[in-house]
Amino acid sequence: MVGFKHTLWALLLTMVTGMAIAQNNTNSPYTRYGYGDLSDQNFGNSKAMGGIAFGLRDGAQINPLNPASYTAIDSLTFLFEGGVSLQNMNISGGGVKLNAKNSSFDYLAMQFRLHRRLAMSIGLLPFSNVGYTVSDTQTATDPATGNTTAYARNYTGDGGLHQLYVGLGVKVFKDLSVGVNASYFWGDITRSRTIYYPNVSGAYNFVQQATASVSSYKLDFGAQYTKDIDKKHSVTLGVVYSPKIKLGNDYDVTTQLVSNSTGTVETSTSVAPDATLALPNTYGVGFTYNYDKRLTIGVDYSLQQWSKADFGVRTTDESIRGDFDETYAYCDRSKISVGAEYIPNLLGRSYLAHIKYRLGAYYTTPYYKINGKKATREYGVTAGFGLPVPRSRSILSISGQFVRISQTPASIGERLIALVIDFILIGFYVYATATLLSTLRISSDFIMILIMIVVYLPVLGYSFLCEMFNHGRSFGKNLMNIRVVKADGSTPGISSYLLRWLLFPIDSLLTGGFGLLVVLLTKNSQRMGDLAAGTMVIKEQNYRKIHVSLDEFDYLTKDYRPTYPQAADLSLEQINVITRTLQDGKKDRVHRIAQLAKKVQELLTITPRDGNQEQFLQTVLRDYQYYALEEI
Repeated sequence: MVGFKHTLWALLLTMVTGMAIAQNNTNSPYTRYGYGDLSDQNFGNSKAMGGIAFGLRDGAQINPLNPASYTAIDSLTFLFEGGVSLQNMNISGGGVKLNAKNSSFDYLAMQFRLHRRLAMSIGLLPFSNVGYTVSDTQTATDPATGNTTAYARNYTGDGGLHQLYVGLGVKVFKDLSVGVNASYFWGDITRSRTIYYPNVSGAYNFVQQATASVSSYKLDFGAQYTKDIDKKHSVTLGVVYSPKIKLGNDYDVTTQLVSNSTGTVETSTSVAPDATLALPNTYGVGFTYNYDKRLTIGVDYSLQQWSKADFGVRTTDESIRGDFDETYAYCDRSKISVGAEYIPNLLGRSYLAHIKYRLGAYYTTPYYKINGKKATREYGVTAGFGLPVPRSRSILSISGQFVRISQTPASIGERLIALVIDFILIGFYVYATATLLSTLRISSDFIMILIMIVVYLPVLGYSFLCEMFNHGRSFGKNLMNIRVVKADGSTPGISSYLLRWLLFPIDSLLTGGFGLLVVLLTKNSQRMGDLAAGTMVIKEQNYRKIHVSLDEFDYLTKDYRPTYPQAADLSLEQINVITRTLQDGKKDRVHRIAQLAKKVQELLTITPRDGNQEQFLQTVLRDYQYYALEEI
């Protein structure tokens, strides 16, 4: 008993230390909204199995998502788990690419049996993480003078919410267990926005910082029913419920006007409006099947009713109210997870026989809105291993996760029609060229060289050249309104286009339609060339959606009306050129803007409504955004 007490105190000290050193290292523009990036609060084994947890019972792993699972532990086991995560994230949008390498403390927890029917778990979990820095440039026109001034906007945020839980699981009957987690819930989230005028020395910069400090308590309930079909087969049904609660909080907003010339704070006001923050009702159900304690297969479904939770702020300041309403705009979030775990041989003598192999996938909808529209859906695949530590009962869990934002693949019908169109065009080109060459009196030696240059090489490199110089579109793809993009939605490079082209013979009818079979079997309708190059073919409208929806910090007002409908005809590459030109700080910026504005006017056959070329380009950008968002 003395040893147990010493171990318990050591683990508690470790957890307290973890609380002290735990820090958020998130870098994602999506965390500007709501409580940030929500943690699913599952541990290593669950993460690698797509996040399934509600029906998962494992006496060697802690499962806080269903406290009823605590009773699976035996009397000789004391569990202690800790986890960290490393993340490599790529985001592209508006011609800007962001790569962020993040790391974070995930969890610390322990679990032990108190009685043959009673088990306990204590743990520290993250609930959400916030971390972002986003900037853009805009222009404003003085109504009195008509002069246009450039200004910059900067949005930053950091912090997160955490919970320290104590959970009990009770075995009511042999096959039925129930449990509850009681959690202390706390954290700070700080968001700031700055508007400054870099080219106006006498201007005053606007700085507003809002901090939400949360301190509250919450309860989570769970139940599991396990039925042994026979000695080798068993099933488990799990359910969880978390009631909605209002979070105790202090909401503070500080607004400052800072002199651009001196950098001194001219005015500063601080208010503490009455803000209502909450957590929603959460429901979950899960089912697992176990074979011979070696194979586990499960599926989970959860629903968080964020739309029914209470949110609001009492203030007469429209700036504070508008920022709060934009930040805390929610919709219901649902998640579906599937996963499996396999152990080759529990009685085997080799190390490999005891490794736990895990695989899973999930699909989830967003919990927040952007300008009244639901944010991007998310789905991912997971995999991992449970590696036994020699000469101990410890297990090292390693899991990997690939996540992507949703984009609509082009249908196989659309791709086949595009291919047929391309073949028809190629056939027409070959026929026309051959007819023309036959009328020319050219020596037989030279005619072969000419055919090689004029006919064979263009036909051979048709798809590669079109996709390379026409932004991922052949003529057939252009007519079908589809294009080739990278799997993350960004524009492929020359190496990706080249690899797709080189592998086309393997995908074609030359191999008995193998490529068609791969397209039918892959989730994103990718052929072998796509899989090797990391590309996919998607609908053109969705390509706009990918890039525009990531530009979350400059959404149009609901009553915005476009000035130039022709802006919808611009390509993303042309939009990127305009954006980069407007953001460029070089000395010849004014001259370059004037030249670009003239080209845009000629391209779109537009006569500007005023002589301000920079304002004209800004209007074109916003009009393009209007029509792109219309398609979402």
